[in-house]
Amino acid sequence: MYKAKSAPPIRATDIISIVLIVLVIIIAWTTPERMWPTIAQALARVGTRLMARRRRTQRQRRRLVFDGRFDSSALDRIGTRFLAHRVVARLQGYREYRPGGWRPEIQVLGAENIEAALERAHGVLLWVARSAYSDLVTKKGLWEAGYWVSHLSRPSHNISSTRFGIRFLNPTWTRVEDRFLGERVRIRDDDSGSALAILRQRLKENQIVSITVLDRAKRTVQVDFLSTKLRLATAPLHLARTTKAILLPVFTFKRETGVFIVDVQSPLIGEGDNQEEPYKSVCQRYARRCERFVLHYPDQWSQTWGLD
Repeated sequence: MYKAKSAPPIRATDIISIVLIVLVIIIAWTTPERMWPTIAQALARVGTRLMARRRRTQRQRRRLVFDGRFDSSALDRIGTRFLAHRVVARLQGYREYRPGGWRPEIQVLGAENIEAALERAHGVLLWVARSAYSDLVTKKGLWEAGYWVSHLSRPSHNISSTRFGIRFLNPTWTRVEDRFLGERVRIRDDDSGSALAILRQRLKENQIVSITVLDRAKRTVQVDFLSTKLRLATAPLHLARTTKAILLPVFTFKRETGVFIVDVQSPLIGEGDNQEEPYKSVCQRYARRCERFVLHYPDQWSQTWGLD
């Protein structure tokens, strides 16, 4: 069992998480899915009132990003809707435990990019943007499309970073995700090399690896993003280049029709890639693609992440 040296044994937020998990399970199992957005919106409004200081901080960050595109009330609505989307995402995950599970309509766009990359026989690295629905929908959509994926993950994913949370709370969520993964490769702060060695081996075997876009790592770069700056970890780019794998960015979102989209885009790094191009230039290209997603779905983007 993983035990982070710096992780506290338990926090008060873990107790809150237990209560919320029980509440979400009850709602997910007893209410029809068509009611979830209304319930989630009500819970989100309560949550934003209870987190007044955090709400002000997030509003300031959104104001930096969108710079005049929305007024203060619109920024608040975006924040509340994002929280509502996150509640719905939780309901979806815990509904999977109920007999029959959760059965959404998920469309994988750009599967031809995966197939073309596999034909190159050096493996595929999916770089998954963080969004309200990215954790479960991306994995479920790819699995249902027939793709066996090795996903890099930290023990602190996705509820708590305490030792209690890692042992008891996080597995209530990761067990659901694991149904739609070929394998979960856990990376540890004190031993990242072994996890990366597994990923390198999977790419050598011409398999598919997925890594969530992160902003904290040993090596990061800062790039322009809308009206501010975005910080990105460059390890996935280095992994792709050194293994000759094809790096495909992935954006996951829910359309107004209720259909979920897993958008696998064209390569950022691929065959014929300029090995001399700085990683910062590659990350800047990624940021431009991310901008289009954020402007279309500002309430589904994980807004508090990656901004300097």
